[in-house]
Amino acid sequence: MVGRPPFDPALVLKAELISFLYNLSVRQVEVYINENLPAEYFVGLAGGSENAGHSVLIIFRERLLRRGKLILFEEMLAEIIQIEQQKGVQFGLIQIVDSVHSVANVNTAKKTQRQTKDKEPHDSNAP
Repeated sequence: MVGRPPFDPALVLKAELISFLYNLSVRQVEVYINENLPAEYFVGLAGGSENAGHSVLIIFRERLLRRGKLILFEEMLAEIIQIEQQKGVQFGLIQIVDSVHSVANVNTAKKTQRQTKDKEPHDSNAP
């Protein structure tokens, strides 16, 4: 075998589903998957695997177009989304909040001294 091994067809299908769902170009899909951890997990690239890249998606779409199957493919993607919505899956913007717990070296004795002297805390947002 010469060249790179082929990408998993499921990966390409999932990348195309993301593109269709969020109306992204092939280049935008590549960036979206590279920068969005849930999208990376969805397509099966979690753990630093190599992304298929926009060129793979361009070749895939060109093959569909040449065979007259692009509209059929888009209808299939729309049906996948409809079936999942009927099952309760909600699609929309993805928002992720980083809630990493960090340990701080807090001098509680000084905090107590400030409170007994009726002084405001250094951090106005502190409880």
